[in-house]
Amino acid sequence: TGLHSLTGVLVATGPGEPAATRWRFALDAGGDLRLAGPAQDDLLAYDASTGVVRSTQHSASLGGSTLFYAERRGVAPGAPDQGPPTWALPEQYGAFVRAALAAGAPGVQQTTYRDRAAWALDVDTTPNAIVPDLSGDHLRIIVDQTTGMPVQILETKHGALLRELRIDHLVVDPPLPAGTF
Repeated sequence: TGLHSLTGVLVATGPGEPAATRWRFALDAGGDLRLAGPAQDDLLAYDASTGVVRSTQHSASLGGSTLFYAERRGVAPGAPDQGPPTWALPEQYGAFVRAALAAGAPGVQQTTYRDRAAWALDVDTTPNAIVPDLSGDHLRIIVDQTTGMPVQILETKHGALLRELRIDHLVVDPPLPAGTF
């Protein structure tokens, strides 16, 4: 049997941010996705069968108190075996590690992340020439083996942590109430 659903909390930290930013998410095998956060009432729901994204988000340009409602149609889902669209969760990093595994690339290590079997891959990168102070020279990518989902991405520069993206409270196949998406 395959995976039917995942839930968790996506946590992001980065340069110039006073605290970690959090989004609660739920996704299913059909590619449907729900992201809630970072602020209360911020919500994004994606219906993979219709290609429709509906969202409510606070406007930073208007001081953060105004909610905007939007609907976008024709948004393509990710590949059926790769979960939600890549704009929602950092799936592309998981695909990178899976490709390295399939190619027999050296450097992919067996590890554990929060008591779950995982793969780890260290990758040297070139900092962005336009904003070199805001981009790193190294990525450490941890991918959960059961789900294929990246659960931690550490970006460093000269050995110092620049940003982290991680998934906390990952739950595999939780029951999702009707109306989740």
